[in-house]
This record gives sequence, structure tokens and C-alpha cells, in this order.
Amino acid sequence: MESVLKKIYHEELCAEMPTVNTPEYEKANADLIEMEHIIKEALNSENKELFYQYVNMMVNKHGLELEDFFMRGFKTGFNLALECMGIDFSQVKKTD
Repeated sequence: MESVLKKIYHEELCAEMPTVNTPEYEKANADLIEMEHIIKEALNSENKELFYQYVNMMVNKHGLELEDFFMRGFKTGFNLALECMGIDFSQVKKTD
């Protein structure tokens, strides 16, 4: 098995890389793009600007959520590995 650290170093493994490659995802993405076109056609220029501001805010919020999910998932996986090795750090006193 190739080293995960080597893959990360060589940028072959990155949490930011899209990994969803399913027909369901492709359909959902196509539907979303179609809906965006419909909304843009229905809005005047002032409302389009508001729409894009809203979309950008949602994307930024979603990015923060994904970062948090990744960090919590990584920590959970690490704790699982420690547990599998018989190590219990819940009793270790934390220092600042």
C-alpha cells in the first residue's frame, strides 16, 4: 500500500479535490445549473446582483461547514485508530 503521506506530499490526495463521480451527482449538478439559468432569466439586473451575493455567501458558508466536517472526521478517524491500538487518551490530562 502506498504511503498516504507521500500521496499528500505529491498532491495526489487532497480533501479539496472533488471525489463525487456518480450518475446521481452528475444529474443533481445538471439540475442545479439548469435551475440557475431559469432564475437568472427571471430576474432583473438588480435582483441578479442580489442573487449572486446570496450564492457567494452560501458557498462561503458551505466551505466553512465542509472544513469543519473534514476536521471532525479526521479527528474521529484518528481516535478510532488509537482505540484499535488499545490507547485511551481520554484519561490523559490536557495541557495548554
